[in-house]
Amino acid sequence: GDGQFGAKLNYEGQDNRYVRDWMANAALWWANEFKVDGIRFDMTKETASDYLLKQLVEELNEHNPQVFTIAEDGRNNKLSVTRYDDSENSHENKLDFIDMNIEFIHSRNWKSTPHAIGFDSEWDFPFMHTLKDAIINNSRASLNRIVEEITNTLRCTKKDKIIELLESYEKYELDNNEYNYVIIKVLNNFNEELISYYQLLLDKETYSKISNRREIIEDYYTELIRYLVVRDYYNKYNEVIIDEEDITLTDEEEKELQEEKRLIFSTSLANPTKAKIIGDMDSVPYEYYDTVLELINNFISGKNASGELKHLKNNKKLVGFMELKYDQVRIVFKHIKNNIYNVVGVFAKKANNDMTMYQTMANRMIPDVTTEEKLNKQLELGEITLKQLTDLVEVKKRKGTR
Repeated sequence: GDGQFGAKLNYEGQDNRYVRDWMANAALWWANEFKVDGIRFDMTKETASDYLLKQLVEELNEHNPQVFTIAEDGRNNKLSVTRYDDSENSHENKLDFIDMNIEFIHSRNWKSTPHAIGFDSEWDFPFMHTLKDAIINNSRASLNRIVEEITNTLRCTKKDKIIELLESYEKYELDNNEYNYVIIKVLNNFNEELISYYQLLLDKETYSKISNRREIIEDYYTELIRYLVVRDYYNKYNEVIIDEEDITLTDEEEKELQEEKRLIFSTSLANPTKAKIIGDMDSVPYEYYDTVLELINNFISGKNASGELKHLKNNKKLVGFMELKYDQVRIVFKHIKNNIYNVVGVFAKKANNDMTMYQTMANRMIPDVTTEEKLNKQLELGEITLKQLTDLVEVKKRKGTR
């Protein structure tokens, strides 16, 4: 029959010894070719053949006894790790015995399993889930305690002190996602309370009593004011404010920017060898491709025209960032050290008030260059990215002339 992973293979049919041998050889291949210390067999109870499992263990014990075997079984019985002493039997006799058992039980249409399989260990599901819950839920529980503390404190905090209270919790140095989680949960708590007040007002008995109705309405608006203040704080905390007005560069900056530069590029953890700027180009109109490449090449050689290089004057989200700009093209970058700069990405700005892409750039990862080895690796990837970008522009140019 089928299991949760699809149709089960038949390991116990007539002449299916060859299928079991193939599976056993796969395990031996890992042991022989890669010298693994152990093998964990995934969801063994779903194989539909404990005799196959027994053969896998027998083959490994015979040819690679040093390999530690683990069964992720989940049946919570002793079968998978039970052994009995049959050392007097040869390896071939043990395998023949498995064949004979299978042939015997199937000739009578019985369902049977060996009395012992013999894995060295079994993956302990209850322990794994308990440990996982202890690690993950403890972290989440800590955040929820902060949520509860903020929610309760806000209920007795005056409107003009709410922001001060919220800012005091930034000292916990939570990462951006964790802090956002806390504030969103606080907002949800107030939202639920507002809904409960609204439902009370819909109640006929409450509505008929003027004094009760007035009290509930007053409480409702008190909570609403708190909710709106917290919501505005959340929006401002996550806001990226950009001022592209000319900011005078210092003499030192002017001199540094005229020197030859080297570039590294922001990537992602999922694909650390592909620069974000390559994917960004998909959203840049073809007519700006040459502009992007020219801005970057001029920046490397220190030849950007006046007005093409801007500081991004903003809040804490983009501290130290600058941009190359021409027409609608924006290339965001940051000085790393010496003459090395990290290119975060590129986009075509659609409107003066469109901050969406600046928000995206603010959340991108700056490569780790804390050691000389890591820096050199990023510089190598930077050279590859520049070539990819040049090739991409040339390909689009050829397509545009057809």
